Amino acid sequence: DREPIGTPGPELASGMTIVARGAIRVAAPVLAIAGIYLCALGYTPGGGFPAGAVILGVALLAYAGFGYPRVERALRPSLIEAIEIGGALAIIAAEVLGLVFKGTVSANWLPLAPKETIRAGGVLQVFSGSELVEVATGLTFVVFALLRLRHDWARDEDPGEEF
Repeated sequence: DREPIGTPGPELASGMTIVARGAIRVAAPVLAIAGIYLCALGYTPGGGFPAGAVILGVALLAYAGFGYPRVERALRPSLIEAIEIGGALAIIAAEVLGLVFKGTVSANWLPLAPKETIRAGGVLQVFSGSELVEVATGLTFVVFALLRLRHDWARDEDPGEEF
């Protein structure tokens, strides 16, 4: 392969048809709200991870429908990395505040609300919200970094070679 790594390849289509883009405009907000609902009302710890994966799905849906040039501004690595660092710092702060207020790392320092309400999980809801930010940005950063490579890693087929 004589083409150097990182050489941009041709992008044949920047987006889908108008019908598909219209459907994506309707579906993307619904999916984003469903992801946030998973995080906010997932009464057990761990709701942030599936919610983050749903947010990545919304970003991939926008990418598939509109093409990379249209979503590039929102998916800049510097912006995503800054938001990811904010999510990580929020996780660390939630855990350290347990040490400050209760004497143990990761202790619940928030008052518990009645069951089946958003604040019922105490500090676990803060953790899940921060986890949503961390997972969504981390997965988005990795997936779109791979998509930006734009290099075919498969060997070129030799026309004279048969299988």
